[in-house]
Amino acid sequence: MKLLLEDRLKSFQDDPRKRLARAGVSEGMQVVDLGAGRGLYSLLSAGMVGSRGAVYAVEPDGSRAATIARRAVAEKLDNIKVLGTGAEHLDEIPSSTIDLAFALNSLHHFQDKAVAFAEVSRVLKAGGRFYVRDMIWKWYLGHGTRLEDVQNLPTGGFSAKTVEVAKGRLEATFKK
Repeated sequence: MKLLLEDRLKSFQDDPRKRLARAGVSEGMQVVDLGAGRGLYSLLSAGMVGSRGAVYAVEPDGSRAATIARRAVAEKLDNIKVLGTGAEHLDEIPSSTIDLAFALNSLHHFQDKAVAFAEVSRVLKAGGRFYVRDMIWKWYLGHGTRLEDVQNLPTGGFSAKTVEVAKGRLEATFKK
């Protein structure tokens, strides 16, 4: 897979394949990448889930969504469906069909986290998981996710939640 400059920079911080494995991406899964950006995690996930699996790349920025679609065609990945929408509007994904949803470095961009979490819960199968990894909000950056926003989210539809904080990042897993 040809990596964009942005992809290469992310790879210096964190091996994207290891991150996806930690999130739980594996062969045959139905996966949703929320805030897919230019597609690094979506494209890698498509390879990891294989021909029996599928990936929904959810990206509200039209230019970035188009980039993902072009990259998928170039890589001959026909198991990616690009949705040009935000995490709050997963209407094109049928209820109870997804094994894993993830938001890697994108939760802080969600317009309405409570609505997004409700939508994720709707599309997840029983036993499905929602994995989040994001930077913690810093006043001097004015960017990131506030820890209390994640801790105080209504967990309707989720039976378990774990939240860990380390090195300025939060990592959370919600299980349906």
